[in-house]
Amino acid sequence: MMPGQPAHDACGANSDGARRRQMREEPEPCTLRPSSGRFFDGRKDVGIMEDGSAGRPGEFQVVYQVQTDPVIGRATTGGTEAWRARGRFLGEVPAPRGGRALEATESAGGLEVRAALSLPVQASLAAIVDALESGWPTDVAVRIVHVELPSRLEEHLPGPRYGVPELRRRFATRFRPLLLAAVDGVSDDLDDWGAALRVQWLAGVDILVEGRGEDTADGSETMRRLERAGLEASRIALDTPRRPLYAARLFPSGRDLVAQAERLRDAGAEALVVEWTVSDLDALAAVARLPDSPVIVAMAKPREAPAATPAVLAPAVLFGELVRAAGADVSGYDIAAPEGRAAPLAATDQASVGEALAASGFRRAAWPAPSFGIHPGILPSLVRELGPDIVIDASVAIHGHPGGPRAGAAAFTQALDRLSGYAGPLPDELAQALARWGGAA
Repeated sequence: MMPGQPAHDACGANSDGARRRQMREEPEPCTLRPSSGRFFDGRKDVGIMEDGSAGRPGEFQVVYQVQTDPVIGRATTGGTEAWRARGRFLGEVPAPRGGRALEATESAGGLEVRAALSLPVQASLAAIVDALESGWPTDVAVRIVHVELPSRLEEHLPGPRYGVPELRRRFATRFRPLLLAAVDGVSDDLDDWGAALRVQWLAGVDILVEGRGEDTADGSETMRRLERAGLEASRIALDTPRRPLYAARLFPSGRDLVAQAERLRDAGAEALVVEWTVSDLDALAAVARLPDSPVIVAMAKPREAPAATPAVLAPAVLFGELVRAAGADVSGYDIAAPEGRAAPLAATDQASVGEALAASGFRRAAWPAPSFGIHPGILPSLVRELGPDIVIDASVAIHGHPGGPRAGAAAFTQALDRLSGYAGPLPDELAQALARWGGAA
């Protein structure tokens, strides 16, 4: 295989994860399973409609886990110690302010509760997060694992414009994971910067994103890089059939995100990358609603739960459901612990994020982009767990490869080739990567 040639489309096609991903071309509905009857909430019957939504206007459903005493099987909070086994009296099961429990079942170490909360039909994503995190009893530990928005609210949220199907068409591949890297550690000289882009694109990287360096106040540096990226992409198109993608960076802190996005779009940006927190979700949705909005690569910043609430949003909600609702085509999140700031993401949480980004709802599935701790030796397990519909954020290992960025990018494409069934001699670039980081190819 020549450098820069895409890996074979059969990548991961025989793995369980790949089969799961292929089945998602026509996904089954993801609404919570409707009840076979009615539940008693301690006060009155609460009807559950056939689509699984609560039978009251302006409500959405949330599923959360509550830790309970493993001996007596009761919630370990003073307000719920009278809870009767198996969710019989739902009025005594902990619920957020303004919400009510609909169903509770025992699970390992606690309860899994389905509840309904009321919100205005056009509620913002910030309001949804506030409703999820506020109003809980202070002595109960809650983990929110799923949010199901009513169709009326989903209609006001953009969802991915491109997602999995459109990017697959762009890169002319059906099954191969995509490679992403940031252009970091390059001098300020624009010629050097352009050469770094060209090297990585020709070595097989699909999406290059602008590095984290600070832009000038007027955005001129980002504009200069965008223009040069377009020039390099045009040159590559003359020599190869590849259509690499460059993502210009949005800077949310203290700036108008929509105005930045409009300016970059009008200058020819095909993709935008932004590091986001919960407070940026509504601005991100406004960018996604723009006519001809570029591809949105949303990289999550590490976040701790607010100190005033015992509720924790599970990764599937934060990196999956919410950011997908806001319009992200690619959702990036750390699976390792960068600089000790957070615990590594559990394998079950990684799988849940992928499921949330591919579940029914909105128009298209979004790409999970696991990051930090990614190297060629981990690719087999990632594809096995998440399937081939993933974007591999290979930035650290590409730039940290003993042979430099060209060799680092080549090592990833070689690893993907071997997942596709190629069983030839181990190439030098991949062998060096495995010797440095471990794993198998």
